[in-house]
Amino acid sequence: MTDWINRLNHTHYSRNRIHRLMKGLNLHSVIRCKKAKYRRPTPEATSENILHRDFLAERPNQKWATDVTEFKWYEGLVAKKLYLSAILDLYDRSIVAYVVSGRNANKLVLQ
Repeated sequence: MTDWINRLNHTHYSRNRIHRLMKGLNLHSVIRCKKAKYRRPTPEATSENILHRDFLAERPNQKWATDVTEFKWYEGLVAKKLYLSAILDLYDRSIVAYVVSGRNANKLVLQ
């Protein structure tokens, strides 16, 4: 609070003075806890690892992989997003099918 007041008003008040003024005005700061950035997935939500990092296929249509890619661009000050879900044949690395959507939802992957 002291830094903010001093920067805003171009002053050099001490921390104790600001504390005394805030106490007299019955003002209190609120410190919020940080939000968790990562949640560990539960076993029910994690898919089974079928490929075991073996990404080489011996014939076409034997192994497919999919992923959702997010594209972001700006129109003025507004950020726009577009999502691409593609199915890749691991034999020759060709795209089997793809879907483009403005929302990242399960419907995108299931299509």
